[in-house]
Amino acid sequence: MRTLCLVVLGLLWATDAGGTAPSGACPLSNVNLYNRSLGVPDFEREGQQCRLSTPLPPTNISNAPPRRFHFTPVRKYPAVENAATAVLVLLCGGSGPGGTQFALLKLRFDKWHRFFLSPHGVVLILVFDAPSLKPKIKAALQLAPVRSGCSIPWAHIDGGYELMEHRQNGMVSYVLLGPVQLPTPQWVSDLGKTNTQMKSWKLRTFSYFYILCNNWYYFDALRLRVLDYFDFLFKVDNDVVFTKMMPSLGREMVEAGAWVMQTEQGNDPPAIAKLSKATMQQYLAAESRQCGYPVIPVAAGRKFFERETTTWSGNFLGLWLGLLQSPELLHFGHDFTHQERGQRMFRFRWTDQQYWPKAVGLA
Repeated sequence: MRTLCLVVLGLLWATDAGGTAPSGACPLSNVNLYNRSLGVPDFEREGQQCRLSTPLPPTNISNAPPRRFHFTPVRKYPAVENAATAVLVLLCGGSGPGGTQFALLKLRFDKWHRFFLSPHGVVLILVFDAPSLKPKIKAALQLAPVRSGCSIPWAHIDGGYELMEHRQNGMVSYVLLGPVQLPTPQWVSDLGKTNTQMKSWKLRTFSYFYILCNNWYYFDALRLRVLDYFDFLFKVDNDVVFTKMMPSLGREMVEAGAWVMQTEQGNDPPAIAKLSKATMQQYLAAESRQCGYPVIPVAAGRKFFERETTTWSGNFLGLWLGLLQSPELLHFGHDFTHQERGQRMFRFRWTDQQYWPKAVGLA
């Protein structure tokens, strides 16, 4: 069965996927969109803690004074009046039979429209990995093209988007609709297979696409250039239903000066969390060798960070993309998702829930 994944994004700025998105403005009835990016360097070139020093052997590092992990913000922290929020929804796993995910999305969309999207000018970014889904999505959500008033070339950003609108009950919500190509892990390519050919693969009860699509959030999704037009990321699962008017989440984050909003801290079974902390430690060891001094996480010593099994629920999670899209954390995200040719996360059934506390704890 397809996996429907929802990510709420508020006030994002730039990513490093081919540079920043094109400029332009898009004054809609309840939100004004424009490119907020500060420009993001290539994470592979600019994402290390120390780019100019010569790596040292580990034996020469322990005596050097340690320094805290640092990151390069890729957003100015926004003022309340500039808040612009978006929801990114990944419809994942192909078009498949049955249409149950369309029914689920349609069932929830009316509540999202009335209680969350339209009242606060929240834009829904809806991406899918099967082109055949596009007309079905338009019909299910009753979407029509936005005809005027927008100079942003959405069709030339990422795989190309259409700016659509949904009108009901005297309210309007906006949707950016476009395809996404999910990366094929190296270990799968080495088998001579594609993602589609791996659909029958399972780890216990967890499907291949469940693991692939959950781990898409913290690296590949953060490189989408469409995010240049926003600032905070909220991840919301499709089993969350809005039953009354929501506050403006972007505004609440700004008023609190927050980088993170998490609604549930839990623990995964050790068998699932296995090697996730070791992966972070391997990353820090490599950064320390590059710098010639121990690189110390900001949250070092705090229980949530030191415990390997800590998870932050992916059902509802908010993050400032000035941090999450920084080249340093994209560098860590790439390292985290590409261990063992991308197979480590499949061996233990990691999801993004293991990643968020470790990434935020670094900085």
